[in-house]
Amino acid sequence: MDVDYLRAALRDGAELARRPEPDLYDRVLARRRRSVRRRRAALAAGLSTLLVGIAIPVGLTTLVGGGESRPDGVASPPAIPYADIYGVPARGSLAGDAAFVEAIRRLPWTDQATQPGTLPGESSLPDAPLETRSVVFAGDVTGGRWALVVGQNTAQPTGPAADPDLTDLGSLSDIALAWFVGPPGASPDQMALVTVPHGIPADQPTSLYDQFSGALVVVAAPGDRIEISPRPEVEADATVNRTYADTNSTDGTAVLAVDPNPYSAGGLPAVKYRITREGIPVAQQNPDSYGGANPEPPPAIALDYLRPPNYLLPDHLGGNQEQQLAEQIVTLYGLPADQISFQVHYVGPLPGPTAARVQLAVVTAVLPSGAVFTDAFWLQETLLSDGTPTGANGASCAEELAPAGLPPAQRIIAMRCEVATGNQTGPAPESTLVVIAPEGAPDRSLMVEADGGRTTILTGAAGGVSLTPFPEGAEVVTVETGDGTVIEEVPIIGP
Repeated sequence: MDVDYLRAALRDGAELARRPEPDLYDRVLARRRRSVRRRRAALAAGLSTLLVGIAIPVGLTTLVGGGESRPDGVASPPAIPYADIYGVPARGSLAGDAAFVEAIRRLPWTDQATQPGTLPGESSLPDAPLETRSVVFAGDVTGGRWALVVGQNTAQPTGPAADPDLTDLGSLSDIALAWFVGPPGASPDQMALVTVPHGIPADQPTSLYDQFSGALVVVAAPGDRIEISPRPEVEADATVNRTYADTNSTDGTAVLAVDPNPYSAGGLPAVKYRITREGIPVAQQNPDSYGGANPEPPPAIALDYLRPPNYLLPDHLGGNQEQQLAEQIVTLYGLPADQISFQVHYVGPLPGPTAARVQLAVVTAVLPSGAVFTDAFWLQETLLSDGTPTGANGASCAEELAPAGLPPAQRIIAMRCEVATGNQTGPAPESTLVVIAPEGAPDRSLMVEADGGRTTILTGAAGGVSLTPFPEGAEVVTVETGDGTVIEEVPIIGP
């Protein structure tokens, strides 16, 4: 199993839930998500696309529209004015080169795209007939030459698979798109397909971001306002905000160079864009991204190990688990690695429901404001019936952004880690209370209030790490003096 992809997918979902941005756009977009489905038949949500060796996770998209049923006295947001983004003439610095544009239009859509197995009622990937294709964007960008082509969506599902409440809405649209990328000054025959062709509604924007060069192209409707936010801004009190800057686009395209991130393969980039049409929010999302040409692997991120790691899994499965967590934190916040201080609190065994080995990694990151992000992830080897390891699966234990205060090395971390087999017919998940105290601290009795009473934990043993069955109902770990006086309460974080 591709552990990097699994981890990225899990983190993508957590990103949306953990860090809502406190502005009008989020509130309006969240209210109007479902109304889009009723306003127009051709609608789309994010589509995660993969090519061989290239991960292209589409940004978490919130779409909006009008006509939502509301209680009496509650006004509905205004409907978004319709705009045909993909039916206008080609845009970009090479749009005037008729020979180049025509050659791009003729490029095949199946160079690298696979034809995965389909469910009943579904068809293969879109391969727009040549006569339906048009070039939407063609231009030079930082480090290369890009082009966007649209055409008839030949892979619209039928039957039950076409239910808009059950199916990826982008697949229902009449048009599909494909991005082509080449080196600087590339001729058409040097342009390669870098996204899996997929459906897109005619009035919703698209984008592409190269993490290694920092090139970013956003395609919207002429007259749309396109704004860019390079990264989230984290305050010392752990509040997260974003600042957006207008790109001053007039033709509905923005061609930019934002900060590159050599560590961001397989995860959502920190950059976001938002689109406004006639003053009404259309979308606010991460750009779609792909792994462009990286001349050499990025340097390892400096980590401060607070206790020696105890690796259970081989290197190709999890030997650098903590390094990958650090890379994803760099990606999440869009900061240079040397601006974040990383501490590794634990790499070692975690109880699981089967005989398969489980390895847990717990990492904290001190951001420039002093706020502390805690990330914990477990990996469990997958075994054949004869016990032969074949790979690994995993999931997040806990993610928390906490205010500045004590250095992480002096903090007690408490979390709930639930290890599941991923098999519905397998044993029940194993739930563990993980408590990590500063290494070298004397034995301290920590008390856990649970439904069935109180549990005592000694943190001095095992280098300050305690792994015990999770007491159901527990929410905090308390540090008490000998006479029972509570001197600290540590919330238990986790799923």
